[in-house]
Amino acid sequence: MNQGKIVEYIDQGGFMSALCLEDDGQRLHLLTPSNREVNLSPKRAVFISKGSVNTRKPRAELLGWLKQAEERRNRLEKKIQVKELWDLVREADRGGGEKGRNALAGF
Repeated sequence: MNQGKIVEYIDQGGFMSALCLEDDGQRLHLLTPSNREVNLSPKRAVFISKGSVNTRKPRAELLGWLKQAEERRNRLEKKIQVKELWDLVREADRGGGEKGRNALAGF
């Protein structure tokens, strides 16, 4: 069950974060930070958090929690040098040897 967990999915070329209000096995009923409710196939989920929140809390509290999680994600996204990390992964995958593995170990 994914109820109460953060779900990330791709929509219009960007990552979207939402809180799963209900999971019936076929669809995820999500709450977005903009206070919209959307239904999503579980197959479209790119990431689902391990931790969860009680979805019976007041809506304003759920939105605050979701917005804080989204802000943490955005701060982390700014710290990670995705292109550099991707180049290191590709180099290690291509048999970049010791150099690629050592560089990846530093992340």
